[in-house]
Amino acid sequence: MLQVVLSFLVFRPLVFLGAGLILAAIPGGMFWDNEAKLGRLVFGGLMGLVYF
Repeated sequence: MLQVVLSFLVFRPLVFLGAGLILAAIPGGMFWDNEAKLGRLVFGGLMGLVYF
C-alpha cells in the first residue's frame, strides 16, 4: 500500500510533464513543416504556450 501511495506522489508530476510534451508535439510538427510564415508563427506560439 505504501509503495502505491509513494509511486502515485512521485510519478504524478511526470505524467503531467509527459502529457505536455505530447500535446506540444502536434503544433511542433506543424511548425517545422509549415512553409507559410504566419503558420509558423501561429504553431510556434502554440508550441511555446504548451511548453510554458
